[in-house]
This record gives sequence, structure tokens and C-alpha cells, in this order.
Amino acid sequence: MLDFPGTTRSMIAGPLWFVYMNIPLVFLILLGLAAPTCGQAVQSLRVGGATIQYPEGSRTDAYRFHDAYLPARGRVQRVIGGLPPDGLIIELVPSRVDLSARVHEETGYDLPAWVGGVALPDKNRVIIRLDLSASEWQRCQGILTHELSHIVLHHVLSVPGATPAPRWLDEGIAQYAEGRPFSSDTPELAMRAFFRNLIPLDELEGSFPQGEGASSLAYAEAFSFVSFMVRVAPDSQPLKDLARRMAQGLTLDDAIRAVFLSDPANLEAQWKASLRNDKSWLPRVGSQALVALFLIVAVVLGASRIVRRREHIEREWAETEEGGPAAPPTRRTLRYPPVRKLGKDEDHPEV
Repeated sequence: MLDFPGTTRSMIAGPLWFVYMNIPLVFLILLGLAAPTCGQAVQSLRVGGATIQYPEGSRTDAYRFHDAYLPARGRVQRVIGGLPPDGLIIELVPSRVDLSARVHEETGYDLPAWVGGVALPDKNRVIIRLDLSASEWQRCQGILTHELSHIVLHHVLSVPGATPAPRWLDEGIAQYAEGRPFSSDTPELAMRAFFRNLIPLDELEGSFPQGEGASSLAYAEAFSFVSFMVRVAPDSQPLKDLARRMAQGLTLDDAIRAVFLSDPANLEAQWKASLRNDKSWLPRVGSQALVALFLIVAVVLGASRIVRRREHIEREWAETEEGGPAAPPTRRTLRYPPVRKLGKDEDHPEV
């Protein structure tokens, strides 16, 4: 046994005995610290220069995104004219809570509960939750295309001197690349345009709030305007040309003039006019108005009948209390026995 100068066996044996007696406790503490890490083991797949990270037990879901990545990347390249940078991470997390926690950890931003995926261009990372509904799983490639569009557009405009894209253009291009199908509760832009109730484009930047219903109008307008620009553009790939000119340093207004041969304000006015000319919402709104009118009339007639009936009963009560003529009995209250002709040998019954 080694002897250290200035020490005794009792001085060494005391701490050793304490550690020896508490080995089970130390083991349990270490096991508890390692348990969360073991339960959240991360696995990965490589595809097209990107890495898909997914939690253990989600391999089937990860392969859905693996198979959807190359078509989504091709779609984004055709629309914007760029590819995601090398080393892109596509992180799949189990639930909405995990998505919110990861985004808050990376950015400090509190994510709305309805969001299914987030692109973090500055970190070259996309985070998507796996607890998607059945309809959202059907647009797995669309979700991936949407987030890749944000990554690619930011990458294209990240060169020195480039003009950054406003939020409405960023979201509009992402939805156009995705080919996003809107749900039945999406705001009816044609009706809003008819009643002059659209948000101006220069105010859309601050119109992407955290509430899903409030955000849907801003998203719908951004998608509608970008789609309109593509339809009226003289070039076959206007969004790619627009991104290229903004990367060269042109302002958004100058880039729009160069690509679409129109002033931005004039282009916005044409878009709103095209929406006002769309009267497809009239039959639906008209039928709903007729149903509402029928219900109102039915309620009014029913209420007036109840009021008249009540007034009639009150008048009868007043006449009865004043000694006036009582109301004659109705036929349904009179019960007469049937009349029968007497025979010759029958006596008349006593009354």
C-alpha cells in the first residue's frame, strides 16, 4: 500500500469508505441523468447533400421526407433558381411542444401552436414536427418544399449588396413553390376586394400575427399576389429573374419594374381589380343570405303569433273578471250521447 507523507491511514480510509458506501446512490444519479439522453437518441439519413435527423422510432416518417426531398428541391430550383446550401439539416421532432422548444432554443421566439414547420436560414436548418394530421401528411412534399423555399431564397439573397425579400414576398414565393391548397376557412379574397377590405401590400410585413385565423389573410394575400405576378409576367420564369435582380442589388420596386414591366403600385391595382372582377363568391353568399332571411322571417312570424295568442288570452281573462260574456264552449267540449229511436214495447227512460 502506498504511503503519502503527512497522511495517515485513517485520513485516507474515511473518504474511500464514504465513496464505497454511496456507489449505488452515485450510480442511480448517473442513470437518471443519462435516461433522457438515451430516450431521445437521434438518428440520421443522408440525401442530396442534406442530413435528415429524426428521433428513434420514427424511421418510417423519416423516409417519407427522404423520398420527398429531391422532388421538393427540384421544384424550388425551377421557381427560384437556386439550391439549398451544403450541410442543410432537416430536423424532425416528435410533437408541437418539441418544435416550439427547439425554435425557442435556437431563436428565443415563441412559436404559434398551429405551425407545422420552421425554416432557420441563418442556421441552415429546417425543423418539422411529426405529429401532423392526416391531411398534412398528404402534403409532406409540399411542407418540405415550402421550408426549402425559405432556405434557398435567403441563400440567393445573402450575397453582399443584395436586397432582402420582404415577408410577403418570402411567404408568397414559398406558397407558390409549394402549390399550397387552401382550406375552406381561407378568407375569400374576391369578396374582400369587392368591399375594399384587403390589406395593402406595404402593410403586409406586420400582418403575419401568431393567431392562425388572423395570419391566414396575410398568407392568402401574399400567395394570391405572387401568383398574379407570375400570370401577367412576360417572362416564363419571373420569380427566378426577380430573385436574380434583387441579388444584384436592385431594390424590390426596381426589380419588379424590370421583370414585370409595370410599376409596383400599378401591379397591385391590377391584382385587386382582377379579384373584384371575380364574382364566383356571389352564388354562395347569396344562398347563405337567402337561408338567413328565411330563418329571420320564420322567427318573426312565430314571435308575432305568440304575441297575438297571448293578447287574445289576456282579453278573455279581462272579460271574465268584469262579468262580461263568457266564451261559448267549443264543439270539442260538448259530449252528447247518441240518439236511438225507441221501439213500440219500450218505455221512455226517466230523466
